[in-house]
Amino acid sequence: MAAVILLLVLVGFVLLAVEVLVIPGFGVSGILGIGAMAAGGVLSWTTYGAFWGIGVVSGTFLGAIVLLWMVAKSKVGKSMELNNPIEGNVVTEDLEALVGSEGVAVSILRPAGRVLFGDEKRTVVAEGQFVKKGTAVRVLRIDAGAIVVEPVETQQSDAPDVVKPVERQSAKTEPAHGESVETKPVVKAQ
Repeated sequence: MAAVILLLVLVGFVLLAVEVLVIPGFGVSGILGIGAMAAGGVLSWTTYGAFWGIGVVSGTFLGAIVLLWMVAKSKVGKSMELNNPIEGNVVTEDLEALVGSEGVAVSILRPAGRVLFGDEKRTVVAEGQFVKKGTAVRVLRIDAGAIVVEPVETQQSDAPDVVKPVERQSAKTEPAHGESVETKPVVKAQ
């Protein structure tokens, strides 16, 4: 029985090694490897008692850690590391200069959307409300790299709204076969 337990643990190590070194990701081989090692621990527990079961599970766990450490230090492990520095320029701009500036929402802000500042579109976040497309907005602050805006309040005049007159027309219908037809006015707004 000890040979079966040892075989299960070794097969589990081999399957995990294949998963780490050969097959990218974590898939069937890794799951089967963990399952084989767990089966070896359960079998040793049921056959030889708790002491040996805990010993096999602990030894398997420590062995897996040592195996991963050895792989990381090996030539194969080093080939998996990124050693080349990332080249390029990081663009950093001073967003604080936008505070107080005004723009026009070119999309609905719910709460995030796009605003046109001059000739430049930027992604912004509205302060606690939805903002309709075409609404003028003002930058309140920069919060963790996000441009926070609020709608610009337009001043209302005291003059009443001008109501355009409604043009009324009569519908023109002809009676069929001597019937009389009433005409109803058609409302046409300007």
